[in-house]
Amino acid sequence: MFAIPGLIGILLLVYIRPQEIWPALTRVPWMYICLLLTGLGWAVDVRRGFARLQSHPLLPWAFAYFGWSVATLVLKAPWDLVRETVVSGVSLAFFLMVSGSLQTLRALRIVAVTIMVLALSIAAVGVHQATAPLGCVKEGNDPSSDQLVPDGRSCETRQDCYESNEEAGVDYRCEHLGLAGTTSILNRVRYRGIMQDPNEMAVIVSIGVPFAIALLELRRTLLRLLLVAAATLLAGLCTIFTQSRSGQLAFLAVLGVYFLRRWRWLGLVAAAVLGGPVILLGGRSGDTADESTMTRYEAWNVALDLAKASPIWGVGKAQFTEYHSLTAHNSVMLALGELGVVGLFLWSAVVFTAFKITLALLSPGQQAPPAVRLWATALLASLSGLLVSAMFLSFSDHNVFWIYLGLVGALYAGARELMPNFNLRYTWRDGVMIAAADVAVVTFIYFYVRTKV
Repeated sequence: MFAIPGLIGILLLVYIRPQEIWPALTRVPWMYICLLLTGLGWAVDVRRGFARLQSHPLLPWAFAYFGWSVATLVLKAPWDLVRETVVSGVSLAFFLMVSGSLQTLRALRIVAVTIMVLALSIAAVGVHQATAPLGCVKEGNDPSSDQLVPDGRSCETRQDCYESNEEAGVDYRCEHLGLAGTTSILNRVRYRGIMQDPNEMAVIVSIGVPFAIALLELRRTLLRLLLVAAATLLAGLCTIFTQSRSGQLAFLAVLGVYFLRRWRWLGLVAAAVLGGPVILLGGRSGDTADESTMTRYEAWNVALDLAKASPIWGVGKAQFTEYHSLTAHNSVMLALGELGVVGLFLWSAVVFTAFKITLALLSPGQQAPPAVRLWATALLASLSGLLVSAMFLSFSDHNVFWIYLGLVGALYAGARELMPNFNLRYTWRDGVMIAAADVAVVTFIYFYVRTKV
């Protein structure tokens, strides 16, 4: 339990980004301090018997994936070896800290509730931002950030910002001015850091909803029922205001898991009905949406060409943008282009194992305790939303993606505490299924892209 304060600090830094809201905080390496505190807390937990060093089915695949990533850098881009190893190592560290230090369902619940609160707080910022006044904004001084800076003038259109502009050569926009210095982009709400992209913001707030539902299933009270209603409403509205099509699909996937579990195939119809307003009111259309779609097709085509040129090694971790102006906008294509077929298989194996753990715990034959089943369902719903969005976003090394994979590892440890005989076994059929799924997805994208580009 001593590791939890450090983990909560990590989550605050990843989600809320206080170091960006108050620039003075950037003078201190808070992320590394929180990682150190988590590691020390984990060591204390092991020392005092609250946790123990143990493996879980996700661990070898995760090490193999990140190890292969480093190997591709050594072979294909040695000049980026140190920098990209550190960047990838942060996601691996998050995964290890979460999956290793949380070994009881109580610890899992504390961290899951923290994630839920942070996700819903960001959703509330997004909803507020959508209704906030418009103001003139310009690009900030940090070229690595897409954050826009308000200049204090109100506006109704972009042209208003130029009519009274005294600063030549500045690109102005008219955007919604939200809380904590946030602004919309092309009138799409967004947050900071990894959620500066409205698509990623929509996904991250949506996959926090299952933890509110888990709390309700843990103990049915009016307050928790209202929490579920508020969480669903906030996430749905935020997704609408982000105008994110991948976010819409993630939101529906989250709801679909719960409705499918309760009412089988009829539940999918209910999920579609409940999620209908998000589909009808959200998303983009017109020339901007068409241009976004075409850029995705072009990026997928580049990934396929890179894989043809180097099918085993790819072009090296994080090297995709050296060959194309944008990232791949598809986690499968990104892994294929950068890491080759081996890297794609290893990444797919991690995802497959995470789903296998949750589905195994929900299998009637396991007779898992109710607490295990409700957290398994919550993580299955979150993973479903993540996987759907990963088909349209570059999530293969995303911090939040690996935090959720870490939660699955923690679930496995918590389940083993209550079910000592529970053990996940691999067979050669699993490898065949993973490879077949990769071949099917890549083949589909190959022929689909050929009809579009």
